[in-house]
Amino acid sequence: MFYQNHTQLIEVPDYGQIGAGNVVNFLPKQKKRWIATPPTLNPFEKFVTYTVSGNSLCERGIKDGDVFICRTKFELSEINKSSVCVLLIHNSELTVKMVSFNDDETVTVRAAHPDFPDWVYLKDEIEIKALVCELQRKI
Repeated sequence: MFYQNHTQLIEVPDYGQIGAGNVVNFLPKQKKRWIATPPTLNPFEKFVTYTVSGNSLCERGIKDGDVFICRTKFELSEINKSSVCVLLIHNSELTVKMVSFNDDETVTVRAAHPDFPDWVYLKDEIEIKALVCELQRKI
């Protein structure tokens, strides 16, 4: 999921913090951020960035303050149990979690940290806004 070799710098929208265990009011800042694109991704795709706030994905090596580079154009078939996605829940709460599509028209939303319980929603209660394709960490 995460890549280390980059080929091109591009400027993308930066939407500020997104909750990953912490509750964060989503207020798009409409700032811009320069990112280095992985060579396996098309630099002409639409990317956005979010800054992680919280530790619900720490078991995946994702830390508070990390920056997600996300694709906003993707196919649902690209999403599997280990995919990290930006989700809009009930048209009001934006969060970042892993998702699983169930056979009964529901979706299970999961954190990677054992202290955070799974949530189950009807498919029409959530919208997958973006698919996380890379994590960048300040050193």
